[in-house]
Amino acid sequence: MTWETVETWDFGFDFGAFNNRLTGTFDWYSRTTKDMIGPAPILGSVLGTNAPKTNNCDMRTSGWELEIGWRDQINDFKYGVRFNLSDNRSKILTYPYDGEFSNQSIGGYYNGKYLNEIWGYESVGLASSKVEMDNWLTTNKPNWGSNWGAGDVMYKDLNGDGKIDDSDKRVYPRLQRDRPTTNFALNSNFEWRGIDLSIMFQGAAGRKAFWLPSNNNTSLGNNEGRTATTWDLWNKTWSVENRDGGWTRLGGGNNRKESTFYLDNLAYLRLKNVQLGYSIPKSVIQKIRISNIRVFFSADNLLTFSKFRGLDPEKLNVNDGYPLMKTFTFGLNVEI
Repeated sequence: MTWETVETWDFGFDFGAFNNRLTGTFDWYSRTTKDMIGPAPILGSVLGTNAPKTNNCDMRTSGWELEIGWRDQINDFKYGVRFNLSDNRSKILTYPYDGEFSNQSIGGYYNGKYLNEIWGYESVGLASSKVEMDNWLTTNKPNWGSNWGAGDVMYKDLNGDGKIDDSDKRVYPRLQRDRPTTNFALNSNFEWRGIDLSIMFQGAAGRKAFWLPSNNNTSLGNNEGRTATTWDLWNKTWSVENRDGGWTRLGGGNNRKESTFYLDNLAYLRLKNVQLGYSIPKSVIQKIRISNIRVFFSADNLLTFSKFRGLDPEKLNVNDGYPLMKTFTFGLNVEI
């Protein structure tokens, strides 16, 4: 191993208008890492061990950041709003491996790969009966599993060869499995005659994950899968009595593959914080030689808007800790 070389370009501008009531910042950047230490291509099992990492690839991370704010005052009423948005991705430019992708792991590198991209099979839902599954298997036969039937995932043959294997996996662009590509936040504050209010929204997009119910006893390789532990999933497993259930049948060993059936959207919008306060007029507190007294109420994580089937789109696994909790705080600030 030797040193990596990093080359960075950054272009940006700041602006202000309407007597600086409107302000903004925009940045575009590109960071190229040359001779980066990367994983060795997977070699045959006869080697008996993994090849060591070496300086074997180049990677480029590019993205942009935007922030726009408005601040103004109307008589005794002051207000301000600020919005920021950012997006970035990392791409492998060169890598010494020209073999089939199926010989690499999902976490492996190849020329043109975007870091943390998602690979998986296409699915068209669950078979509602044994007859429907048998008809589907005539042209879409997976090279794994047995005793296919009702409640199993119907995987799609994408290359038209009548069977389903690694060559039928596809990449889902603009999606990442470890972190979102796009982050955004909206902050607003208002003040009127000693009363102040601040509201903060925060969210993310461009992130998905394969999400599995624990009652299916399934697990996905390469850290792609996350296991659901919420109790209501037990009531959503497919069965003859529950054909509209959202999960595959119990013990569905045929269904232990990454597919769009398990792909959950982790985009979310969260009301992160609301704070309401009141500052006692200085004409009152100066008599007791105190410069400022403010009482306030603050609430965190009040609302979350998301289509995610789990508890928290930011915490996918029980190992990530508890989901974010709502927090309520009353306080008193005194400045002497």
